[in-house]
Amino acid sequence: MITALKVRPIDVVLAPLRWLERSRGWRRRLLILAYLFAGSALGVLLWRATSLSKLPDIGAPFDVEAYRKSAEVPQADDATVLYRRAADLYVPSVVTQDYNGLSKVLQGGWASSLPVHRTWVEANRPALSVWLEAAEKPSASPISGMEQAKATSLVGTIIELTRAASVEGSRLQEAGEMKAAWAWHRGVLRTIAHLRTKTASSTRMSANQLNLETTANLQRWLTADALDASLLREAIEELERLDAQVPTASDTYKAGYLEVMARIDDPDSLGPQLDSNYENTRPYFQALLFLKREPERSQRVAKLMFANWLAYCDEPRASRPPTVTDPRFPGVWYLYQPTAQAPANARVIP
Repeated sequence: MITALKVRPIDVVLAPLRWLERSRGWRRRLLILAYLFAGSALGVLLWRATSLSKLPDIGAPFDVEAYRKSAEVPQADDATVLYRRAADLYVPSVVTQDYNGLSKVLQGGWASSLPVHRTWVEANRPALSVWLEAAEKPSASPISGMEQAKATSLVGTIIELTRAASVEGSRLQEAGEMKAAWAWHRGVLRTIAHLRTKTASSTRMSANQLNLETTANLQRWLTADALDASLLREAIEELERLDAQVPTASDTYKAGYLEVMARIDDPDSLGPQLDSNYENTRPYFQALLFLKREPERSQRVAKLMFANWLAYCDEPRASRPPTVTDPRFPGVWYLYQPTAQAPANARVIP
């Protein structure tokens, strides 16, 4: 009669020690090495499994789906579709590399331009025509951070076209064509509004800088003797409308959060920026990410930071709590000291 073999749990636990006790010579040495290797591997995996125990996952710091939905634009009304088409037609020029020279033209108008500036505007009339059509659209879908990171970014090309449009508006004003000039100045204002809305801080700062650069040409048009009352009234109404639509700081932070999370989810987009030899070191980079529990670790950190910023960014600066900065990066990485009135997810960081 055959009886079933019973294995006790204690026998399983003690089996490696019994094997070691019974082995001799090179077999024992090999077994010791195997045990050391297995123990080290288990230790590393245990450390990895518990490494985020003190880094809480608070979830998304705002309603991401609702924000994404608010940024959706019907294709028929989407300026970004036309901006891409205009960017494809754009003819680059050395004038954009001479920032001081181009700045003088933006400040002084068409009369201060050189032949190279005029050639630049003339060469880009096809692109500017499509750009103007884009500027007249009511909204623009957000340009992703990945698209901006390309060698020739779409945002950068839009900015160069907008500068050229400001110069063209100045040319028309000096020719006495005030209504035609307003179409270009209005296009500049609307493009700046497009670049400010549902975009991360880098694009919004570029839009603010563009606004400063093109203000002089617009001011000359607004104060020109040839400007009639009806056209001035239209311009004032447009300026008031656009001013009322300037997005809040939290709108920019939310767009920044989506951009940061997209980059975290795609380590191959960051690898080349961290290591010029990334193609050869990629396996080691990927192994390090696995051990560090990436991208989950960075996602948790990003959620905590953005929850903290979003709790206070729309308040007047004087009403915000004091900030704490990392001494290694003063003024760059900072957090607000949480107050009792802040949302719960903003008070997780002590």
